[in-house]
Amino acid sequence: GPGGGGGGGWTIVGAGCFAAGTPVALPDGSTKPIESIQQGDRLLAGVGGGLDAVAQVMVLQSDHLRE
Repeated sequence: GPGGGGGGGWTIVGAGCFAAGTPVALPDGSTKPIESIQQGDRLLAGVGGGLDAVAQVMVLQSDHLRE
């Protein structure tokens, strides 16, 4: 499941987007911009900082940003 790498996955409800340049934490403690993330990358994710693999990458374009 989420945060545990058990394959349960996440359910996204509502706006779940991040602006280009948003740093994403990697298992070695480094970060990389969200637009560089690819399917299969391992990330620190969820509550407790568990490891999860990226299952799918979606790229959406918008000219509206929320704070």
